[in-house]
Amino acid sequence: MGITEPALYRHFKNKDHILQEVCHYITCLSRERVEQILQMQILPTEKLRRIFLEMCIFFEEMPSAAAILFTEEMFKNQSDLSEVIYNTMQSRHLFLGNLIQEAQKRGEINPSLVPEDLAFMFQGTLRLLVTQWRLSGNSFDLEERGKKLVDSLLLLWQKTL
Repeated sequence: MGITEPALYRHFKNKDHILQEVCHYITCLSRERVEQILQMQILPTEKLRRIFLEMCIFFEEMPSAAAILFTEEMFKNQSDLSEVIYNTMQSRHLFLGNLIQEAQKRGEINPSLVPEDLAFMFQGTLRLLVTQWRLSGNSFDLEERGKKLVDSLLLLWQKTL
């Protein structure tokens, strides 16, 4: 492509600014995919399932996104970048908690479970799965493994009779 380092720094202040913009770009791309699912007229648990799978597909299509978003060591000493990642995580946690609460009201998820805790389980499961996939050299089908995991999560969360 022929991009030189000086040319890059004409558009960005420094390396941190470049990383911040890359993180912003990645979060916008993933947010668009999630928003499309949230607009669908389907049950809340099906939305949760599709969001999980869509994120697996997203990371398979853009493995570098996982390397950037799930490597908090890279952001440890960079408060601006840490804030971008943290705010994204908090935003996702909030909408997942709301979606889980909606599923509980509809009787799809056990109402005795705490929505915020389930949102942590959802995010943590996805993060660990993607991290294992990445560290294994992408040695397994992320979407296929994701289907099994999200189905297990949703089964565990079902309302017990």
